[in-house]
Amino acid sequence: MKTWIGIVITFLCVSHDCLAQPPKSGWYTNWNSALAEAERTQKPLLVVIRCEQCAEFGKLDAEINRLKAPLDVVANDFILVRLTRIENIDLNLFDFDYDLTWVGLLMNAQQQIYARYGSRSPEDATSNSSVAGLANTMKTVKTWHDQQKKQPPGASKKAFTIRDFQSATKLGRGCLHCHQIAECARKDRQEAGTWQRSDAWIYPPEETVGLTTSIDEGNLIKAVAPKSAAAQAGLQVGDRLTTLGTTAIASSSDIQFALNKMPFAGGKLPATIKRAGKEIEVSLMLPEGWKKTDQTWRPSMLNLLPNLHATGTELSADDRKLLKIPSEVAAFRQDKFVHSTLRSAGILKDDIYLGINGKTVAGTKEDFLKAVRSQFLVGEKITLTIIRDGEEQNLEITLK
Repeated sequence: MKTWIGIVITFLCVSHDCLAQPPKSGWYTNWNSALAEAERTQKPLLVVIRCEQCAEFGKLDAEINRLKAPLDVVANDFILVRLTRIENIDLNLFDFDYDLTWVGLLMNAQQQIYARYGSRSPEDATSNSSVAGLANTMKTVKTWHDQQKKQPPGASKKAFTIRDFQSATKLGRGCLHCHQIAECARKDRQEAGTWQRSDAWIYPPEETVGLTTSIDEGNLIKAVAPKSAAAQAGLQVGDRLTTLGTTAIASSSDIQFALNKMPFAGGKLPATIKRAGKEIEVSLMLPEGWKKTDQTWRPSMLNLLPNLHATGTELSADDRKLLKIPSEVAAFRQDKFVHSTLRSAGILKDDIYLGINGKTVAGTKEDFLKAVRSQFLVGEKITLTIIRDGEEQNLEITLK
């Protein structure tokens, strides 16, 4: 019987030479050497991809790199790999959210990925990750590996690297960032005419479908939002998510990877959970446009995200009372510096911004501006609801 080997590898975007032999830390920095060792030992691999030029995730990365407990114990069951450059990695194999500055992939020597680790919120790069969470994901993968459980194998393909993109000719020769992979892929599709605006919305977080999982146990559900797709499917606190679509779930990163496979148009997403020792099959129904989430943190999206260029001051309590605008609704008055894009849409000094496409926004001026940047793309038309001389008006603007 063929034995499958699991592997965890670390990729870093730095410019020092890779080592052929593992250093005293136990981390390989050469992919081929790590792969050969995995084949020899029949161990799974942990591969970490990390951009060291980016400060975010630095503290947690350091703890993982020095195998802080409880990683020190489970690490003995893995071949540890930390790669520092992305130029030569095969993108057919290393398929992950390229906007991340740290990600771990767990796989076997046959280069079949068991699981992924590393996801984030728009506000915090480490909000969904912990040393204990990675250790638990590794324990789950070790069990799968010993049981010869694996993800469905993909079709064998010729290696494809970032330099193989048509648009890669414009890249420099220095150290590349992972987000440039996403940018090149989009540019090539745009040039080929196969990219759609809905393709901009990628890797929706688990909260999009109403799930919140444990940071330390990424497949354990700790909260379900009322009336969400997860709630309507019957998921409950304490359930353990084992599969989502065709993806086995060991972490919140696996959940995002599974969600990313679903279309913007929505549809039926099957899932399997464990509850009180029993496996239960359910389905999440995803509506049209469900993938539209906050992408403002993504470096690969910078040229697609619009700015409204509205400036001014928060509406006073007296003005809110006079205009009957609740305190929780974002509303602010345009100052004398009216940007040309707003002036061409008809915005004047002292206009009060009240809504977007017929809906108000909760919070402050900053929340209003973020709503535009996080929910729309450059080139889209929106309708701004304003108040002028006490009367509401609707003005259309093309976002830039």
